[in-house]
Amino acid sequence: MEMGILPCAASEQFTMRTLAIGDIHGCSCSLVAPLKQVRLEPDDQVIFLGDYIDHGPASRQVVGFLLELKKARSPVFLRGNHEVIILEAREDPLKSHLWESYGGLETAFSYGANFREDWASTIPVTHWTFLEQITKFVETDTHIFVHAWSFMNASNAWPCVFIRWMWGTVKYRIWSAGSLNTALLTMFAGKPSVPT
Repeated sequence: MEMGILPCAASEQFTMRTLAIGDIHGCSCSLVAPLKQVRLEPDDQVIFLGDYIDHGPASRQVVGFLLELKKARSPVFLRGNHEVIILEAREDPLKSHLWESYGGLETAFSYGANFREDWASTIPVTHWTFLEQITKFVETDTHIFVHAWSFMNASNAWPCVFIRWMWGTVKYRIWSAGSLNTALLTMFAGKPSVPT
């Protein structure tokens, strides 16, 4: 038996699983493969931790798949830093060029925009609405799910530093996706009062 892995009793029944998937980055196989692997059950709660777009060649297909999944299930979609920057880039040419250098060019290509200045017009309204409506975090009775870079700025090195600064000590398991941290952080004490 590997260290840190406890076997489940054969009689244990799990009625609902919470599954967190992060950092798809325009790669449809990074989205579809885990969903096939876990064989989703009707009661499963799927939480996507953000960064659906940029870097990979299939951002349009990824967003389209997530919209279809939303029709069949009730997934939770969190906003990652790549969703933040595309929303800002749509309104600001300078941020648009910055976004392109962070993998946005691949996203633009997936929508057929190539090097067009009006790239934002090639993205369907339903996709913009999806990007606008996703939330920053979700809280359950036992966990907070967040995309690490959604709350961080350059002065914060780790999400736990930020969370302790913002809420004091926390008794939650924090599932976080992002470049610096994809680990489970656990802190102990009282429940935070979560801002909206």
